[in-house]
Amino acid sequence: MTPTPGTAATPHRRTGELAFAAALIRTTNELVMNLPSLFLRLPGSLILAVMMLTTTTGQAAPGTEALDRQVAALGEKYSIVGLSAAAVRDGTVVWETYQGRADVTRGVPVTPETKFRIASISKVFTATALMQLWEAGNRPGAPAPSSPTGDSGGGRREPSRSVVGFDLDDDVSDTLGFKLRNPHHPDVPITFRQLLTHTASFADGAPYDDFLMFTYDHPNEAPAMSELLCEGGGFYRDGAVFSEHAPGTHYAYSNLGFGLLGTLVERLSGERFDHYCTRTIFQPLDLSCRFNPAELGVAHPLAVLYSSSGGQWEPRCDDYHGAAPPERLKDGYRTGWNALPCAPQGGLRASARDLARFSRVFTDPAFARKHHILQASTVTLMQATKPLTLHRSEKLVPGELWIGHTGSAYGLLSLMFWEESGPLTVIVLTNGSKPGAEDGGWTPMERELVGTIVSGIRSMGSL
Repeated sequence: MTPTPGTAATPHRRTGELAFAAALIRTTNELVMNLPSLFLRLPGSLILAVMMLTTTTGQAAPGTEALDRQVAALGEKYSIVGLSAAAVRDGTVVWETYQGRADVTRGVPVTPETKFRIASISKVFTATALMQLWEAGNRPGAPAPSSPTGDSGGGRREPSRSVVGFDLDDDVSDTLGFKLRNPHHPDVPITFRQLLTHTASFADGAPYDDFLMFTYDHPNEAPAMSELLCEGGGFYRDGAVFSEHAPGTHYAYSNLGFGLLGTLVERLSGERFDHYCTRTIFQPLDLSCRFNPAELGVAHPLAVLYSSSGGQWEPRCDDYHGAAPPERLKDGYRTGWNALPCAPQGGLRASARDLARFSRVFTDPAFARKHHILQASTVTLMQATKPLTLHRSEKLVPGELWIGHTGSAYGLLSLMFWEESGPLTVIVLTNGSKPGAEDGGWTPMERELVGTIVSGIRSMGSL
């Protein structure tokens, strides 16, 4: 289903300021490219005029030009730095567009190969990894997706459980190797299901942030998760990462919970988290996304993530100036100890095409089964009325139920959502924008982009 490489499309233009900008770029392109600091300080509307001059569409079908123009106009309206978007219908990419800049300073456009740090959409991959291990331990005759011959490179292995049956309502302490309890409710176990549904009673907060930053700064000497979660640990701080709610009784979105799930994947498989995902999800689906950006090299350029500050776009993440990201995970990494250096909560670098293909796991049971990702019954369980990790929303497209996940970090906004009972999936990745104030879980930019794409695809009929 992977579409062919895109070709340049007719740029979207409007009169007045945008037309002036187009003329300016034609005559001063070399100057702009050699003065990146000046480019970063241009007025926002003029920067967007520059960016919209490069619009690439892939696998363009007749009748998509109007949709391309509408999306480009929204890019200008919401000051989107760079945009990658795709629509999937019945398992086929029927429309995609790549607009603006992946790297403003270097003038690099967004292309089909551009990888974004997709933030919390990563959690869907982490949940998929855990559910694979759950299936392996609970399906008679199912092959265990364990490490082929030890953990291949970049990490010494810790003793871990083989993949034996575990229930989603089991106490995770048995797998972690230490007793995990909310100090306000010491007799209530914390379970796999609670972690997957953000009901494990974590409050995250400053202790988690400090633990995460220390872990990121020392990925090969990272402290054990017990240092944050158990009394006496160096980051425990009287259990400040726990809320006063009992586990299983209250929803509170938690990045910590998914760092813990990544660690559980390592404990169950005996394999480094990112290696496990590459071997059992990315490679079977022929995806080039990676949790470890160093493995991408320069063949898959990264989008720099930007936030707006004082009228300027400030790089916040993945600003490698065209060089390959350095390798951070080395022999000191301890598998099954603390998976946060792999960022299972938000660090996957992926393209719109990667997500378009991955989304078929949840919309096409035969596809998921063919590629040995998940069984149909597991996919159904993950999307149920009380979903595992995924979100169900009737506010993204009013009056319709859509399922998926969003991401937001360092200026990026991303989403991957599909109709519950329809053929459409929409992917949107942006590396910087002014999206408007969130209302009901969605920004105006997200609602308008998705609404425009859905309406545009539906109006095209069968293409």
